[in-house]
Amino acid sequence: MKLWSVAKLDKTKAGEIQSRYELPAIVAMLLQIRNITTKDEIEGFLYNDSFIADPFEIKDMDKAVERINKALDCGEPICVYGDYDADGVTSTALLYSYLETIDANAMYYIPSRETEGYGMNKNAVDKLNERGIKLIITVDNGIAAAQEVAYASSLGIDTVVTDHHMPSGELPKACAVVDLHREDCKSRFKNLSGVGVAFKLIMALEGEYCDTTTLLDNYSDLLSIGTIGDVVELKDENRVFVKHGLESITNTDRPGLQALIKNSGLTGKNVSSTNVSFTIVPRINAVGRLGLSEKSVSLLLTEDYDEAAEISSQLCVDNSERQEIERDILEKIDGKVVLIDKVKEEIFSGNDQLSDWLRENQACFIQKNMSDIEVINAYSRIIQNVADNPRYSEAAKEEFARVADSWICAHALAHKYVVVTEETYDPNSKKRVKIPNICKGYEIEYIDMLRFFREIEVKIL
Repeated sequence: MKLWSVAKLDKTKAGEIQSRYELPAIVAMLLQIRNITTKDEIEGFLYNDSFIADPFEIKDMDKAVERINKALDCGEPICVYGDYDADGVTSTALLYSYLETIDANAMYYIPSRETEGYGMNKNAVDKLNERGIKLIITVDNGIAAAQEVAYASSLGIDTVVTDHHMPSGELPKACAVVDLHREDCKSRFKNLSGVGVAFKLIMALEGEYCDTTTLLDNYSDLLSIGTIGDVVELKDENRVFVKHGLESITNTDRPGLQALIKNSGLTGKNVSSTNVSFTIVPRINAVGRLGLSEKSVSLLLTEDYDEAAEISSQLCVDNSERQEIERDILEKIDGKVVLIDKVKEEIFSGNDQLSDWLRENQACFIQKNMSDIEVINAYSRIIQNVADNPRYSEAAKEEFARVADSWICAHALAHKYVVVTEETYDPNSKKRVKIPNICKGYEIEYIDMLRFFREIEVKIL
């Protein structure tokens, strides 16, 4: 069951918008519901269907272009390092295909969701080093990879980071860190997806004579899929990307998309953002969840119709397998797994696959709030114990009190719940208060996700 949150109409504010900007009443009401209220926002939404800002407004874009051009001039091997969801896959396909058109010595790499996890990792860096890579360009990841970037540097590999996620600590010491959410980035548009940032990068690489219209003609299909898949607001530049992209997908000559449209039952239809969101994106995401994201990249890049048909058919099979896994999980956890308010708040605020899945299936979880007196007492005990522990830094103590981890432990202690966590016990941890450390101190049982699935007898295909 999906619980919908319906935006409320403020008739007074809608009336003010109607009067101030001389708009039809229905248009003013729709704008108010969407919280589009200023002159610039309204004009951008209603009238501006082509404006894309100068990519060099983004911090470090000039440095990124300089390092990439150096690699191009010297014929250095370049790796586009992506991610396994729809945004990461389309980002990878977009940048790699562009590099191919300018005769770059390029390859791409998608980490396995099951064995490597999200973002850069040292084992992958080692593999790329063995292949002679001298420059890694991340797309849809990298902002949290300070250690991995440093490791790559120690091997003589430079990194250009392009990402759209919020920095959570020290920025990687890369040749360039292109991320709209850097505190020192003055770009007007902050809500791009990973593929949106990648597109701005190729605009910058084109230089002062960049033909944005031609780039949109060539890449807006990929651009729109990634943008819709990442559930960013369809305003400003994102609106431009999706408008052009939907037209491009409907009339695509890309064999992979043609095959995917056919297998999704969209042949002969005008493709909408809803079609993309509920048919195309899930098929791309499905193979990522099954550890086979390079299939999706290959599908988007191939120029061979037979190969495209084969890969697309497999993606549909993979999507069916993913749906079977989810149904199995939901049947087993229904009414057995506790989801506390604090965890719900943190997870539901995200735009990743886990957040989407939990929002759609939250009815299967037991909902618990934090007003239970036994939980509050347990929380006080745990927080006081952490505060009195000289091993932890003050920053670690403050973070633990702020995030959901402390409340998870409190609920488990108060009601003898079993905690499911991917964290591992570390008696020497100073910079972070880990859940297993708390669990051991209070004899709370904790298990990892694999054991959790085994306990509820879920079969992972």
